[in-house]
Amino acid sequence: MSIELLDRTRKINHLLSESSGDKVAFSDICEMMGSFLHSSVYVISRRGKVLGVYRHPDIRAIAGFEDTQVGSCAEERLNERFLSVLSTKENVNLETLGLDEYEAEGLTAMIAPILVNGDRLGTFFLYREEKTYRIDDIILCESSNMIIGLVMTTSLLAETGEELNKREAISSAIRTLSELEQRSVAAVIHSLGGMSGQVITSQLATKYHVTRSVMVNALRKLESARLIRTQSAGVKGTRIEVLNDIAYDEFERIFKEKWNS
Repeated sequence: MSIELLDRTRKINHLLSESSGDKVAFSDICEMMGSFLHSSVYVISRRGKVLGVYRHPDIRAIAGFEDTQVGSCAEERLNERFLSVLSTKENVNLETLGLDEYEAEGLTAMIAPILVNGDRLGTFFLYREEKTYRIDDIILCESSNMIIGLVMTTSLLAETGEELNKREAISSAIRTLSELEQRSVAAVIHSLGGMSGQVITSQLATKYHVTRSVMVNALRKLESARLIRTQSAGVKGTRIEVLNDIAYDEFERIFKEKWNS
């Protein structure tokens, strides 16, 4: 192993250790790798979402990546080609990714699957001009890939824990509601047509044949559980914002079950 490779590997590891357990930004890893390997670098999830980007100022953008930003999605056909790569491939001709001969001229790429415990989490994609990737570059790429896989796994675990907390909050709140209150709240949430909106509770109570007091009391319970936020709009009604996306889906399910049965 060369001194340069050892130094670069240590810097990448230091990036992870400096986070003190906090999430490392994928773009930070991309930028470090891009500067080391004089490459444009992307981290793309299994579903095609762009998680990290570094565009090297000296390297032209390729078709499908001109306006790519974190949070955007790669073209479906391009992501399918990425997912078909099952092990690290260096010095890939970009024509195999769908670029025409003119676009691919002078460019070479490296594609590394992000794998953790056999699960494909995404793809690490690098490309540059007029220079092939050497063995040291490949080793550095695979070392970075391990860090990216670790960060992605940590993120997934955090998201799973957050979802479990949300579901527990919903279950607890629903247990405090009577059958009629559940029906009333479901009718209100359904009428929003999204995660927020404005309703006139008296009109909804009449439409769904429940008393306004039952509907208002049920909404107060959900607000106490921090599942929704309400704000009076005077004679125009009440503005309601659903704070828990899973709660919205759950009350939509209750609406279909209890009002369409």
